[in-house]
Amino acid sequence: MKNYLRYMYILLIIVLISITIFSVTNNDVELKTVQSEKGKIDLNEWDESTLLKLTGEWQYYDGLMIKDIEKSTSEEYVDVPHIFKRNENMGNNPYGTATYKLKISGLNKDIHYSIQILSITSAYRLTANGNEVLKAGRVGYTQEEHEPEMKKKLGYFRPDEDGNVELLIEISNYSYNYGGFWRIALLGDENMMYKYSSQQERQQIFLFSSLMTLSLFFLGLYSINGSFKPLLYFSFICLLTSIRVLLTNYKLFYDFIYNLSWEAGTRMEFLTGYLMLPLFGMFFNSMNYATPNKYVHNACKFFIAISIFITVFTDNEIYANLLQPYIWLCVLSFPYFGYVLLKGLKRKMAGVKIIIVGILSVIICMLADSFMNIGYDILPIGTFFFLISYSVVVIENLVQIIQQNYYLEEVVTTDSLTGLYNRYYLNRLIKKGFKVEDGKRLYVLFFDLDKFKYINDDYGHSVGDEILRESSKRLRECFHRETDVLCRFGGDEFVAFVSVKDNDRNIESIIKRIKQSFSEPFYVEKNNFFITVSIGVSEFHNGDDMEKTIHRSDYAMYAEKQSRLKAVFDNGSI
Repeated sequence: MKNYLRYMYILLIIVLISITIFSVTNNDVELKTVQSEKGKIDLNEWDESTLLKLTGEWQYYDGLMIKDIEKSTSEEYVDVPHIFKRNENMGNNPYGTATYKLKISGLNKDIHYSIQILSITSAYRLTANGNEVLKAGRVGYTQEEHEPEMKKKLGYFRPDEDGNVELLIEISNYSYNYGGFWRIALLGDENMMYKYSSQQERQQIFLFSSLMTLSLFFLGLYSINGSFKPLLYFSFICLLTSIRVLLTNYKLFYDFIYNLSWEAGTRMEFLTGYLMLPLFGMFFNSMNYATPNKYVHNACKFFIAISIFITVFTDNEIYANLLQPYIWLCVLSFPYFGYVLLKGLKRKMAGVKIIIVGILSVIICMLADSFMNIGYDILPIGTFFFLISYSVVVIENLVQIIQQNYYLEEVVTTDSLTGLYNRYYLNRLIKKGFKVEDGKRLYVLFFDLDKFKYINDDYGHSVGDEILRESSKRLRECFHRETDVLCRFGGDEFVAFVSVKDNDRNIESIIKRIKQSFSEPFYVEKNNFFITVSIGVSEFHNGDDMEKTIHRSDYAMYAEKQSRLKAVFDNGSI
C-alpha cells in the first residue's frame, strides 16, 4: 500500500507539471490593464503585441440608447466594470437601459483592431466611430423591446486618419439578476486577439473533454462497483463542472448548440452551480473520513430536489436572486467540510492530504487572479487540478475497498489451517454449477488420511495439525493447474475437481502421483509418521447432481479404506 500511495503522489505531481506546461505554453499573449479618465484614454505608448483590458471611467448616459444621447447634457462618469443600480419601479431589480462612451486616441490608422466582449447582461450593441461592431440580443427601453443574449463576441474596426476611435455601447437588461457593463472589454491587434481567443477556447475545450472523460470513467467504475457511492457523486461533480466550463467565460456551449435559448442556457448555468454544494456534501459524507450522517445525506438530497425545481420552474428574478444566499450557505458549510477533513487526518485516512493540496491550489489560483497581473485567468487550471486530486483520492479509496474485499473473500473461502479452499467455498461451487467441456472429463476425487484419528488422539492436536498442513501441501503440489480445485471437506477429508482430456489414463496418472507423494514419511516433532491416503474417484457428467457425485466418490474412498489401510511409525505399528 505504501508503494501504491507513492505512485499516486508521483501521478499527482506529473499531472500538475503537465497542466502547468499546458497553461504556460498556451497563454503566451500578454494582457495589460489600462485605465481611462473622464471617458478618454491615450494609447500612444501602447505596444500592439499586448492586449489591453479597458477599465476606468467611461462617460455614462443613464436611461438612454445611442440614438438618443445627443439630447443629453450629462457629464456623468462611472468606473467600468459597472453594474446597474436596482430600480424600485422594476421590483427592485437591476433593470434598465444605458449607454457608455469611451474616446481612444493614439491608435495606428493602418492597423485593424479587434475588441472582445465575453458577456454583458443582457443585451448590447457596440459601435466604433458610428459603425456597428458588436451586437448581442436586442437593446430596448422596455421588457417587450428587449431580447437577451449572452455570447462571446469579437468585433473589428479601424480608427480614423488621426488614430482616434469613439466607442459607444448601449446596454439593456430586463431579464437578469444584475445588468450593466460588468465584464471588461478587451482591445488589441486583430491577429493577436484571434490568437488569444483561440488559445482560450482550446483551453476550455481541453478542460471540458478532460472532465467529461473523468465523469464517464468514474461512472463506469460505479457500474462495476455500485456499493462505493463516492464514485457516483464524483462522476456527477465532474459532469456538472465540464458543462459549466462551456457555460461560463467563452460560453462555447452556445456555439455547440447554436439554437440554445438564452433562458435555457442561463437556467443550466445556475443549476450546475447550485448542485455543486449538495454533491460535494454527499461526496464528503460518503468517504468515511467521519461517521456518515444520514441527516446530512437527506439534507443534500432535499437541496438537490429544491434546486432543480426552483431553477427549472421559476422566473429568472427568483432563481438568480438566490445566488447570494447560496454563496452564504456555501460559506456556512465550510466548517462541516473542515470537520470531515480533520477527522480524516486524525484517523490517518488515505487521501486527506491530497484533497487539502487540491483545495489550496484553488485558493492560490483565486488569489493570483485577484491580486497578480498574470495576464490570463488560471482559476480554471486550479479547479481542474483540484478535481484531478480528488480523482486520485477516489481511486485510492476504491483500490483499498477492492483489496479489503479480496482479503475478506480469501478469509471467508479459505481454510485457516491448511490454506486450501474450505467447505463454504465448495458449497458455492456446487450452487454455481459445473459444466464438462467438449473432449474432456471431469472427475471428483475424495481423500481421507488413514488412521489419522489415532495419531491425533495419541500425539495431540499440534501434531495432527502439522500433518494436515503437510498433507495439504503435498496434495496442492499434485494439483497445480489453474483448472484444478482442491478443498478441505472437513477433518482429514479433502475433495478435488480435476478436468482432464478424454482418456482414463490421465486420471490414473494423477492418482498414482498422489499415492507416491504420500510414500515419504511425515517428520513432526522428532517423529516419523508413515501416512497413507485413501482415494475415491467418480466421474461427473453434464446434468448430474454434484452432491451425489461427491457422495459416490466418498463411498468409493470408504471401500478402498476397508480393503487397504496402514500407518507405520518408527517405533512400531498401530
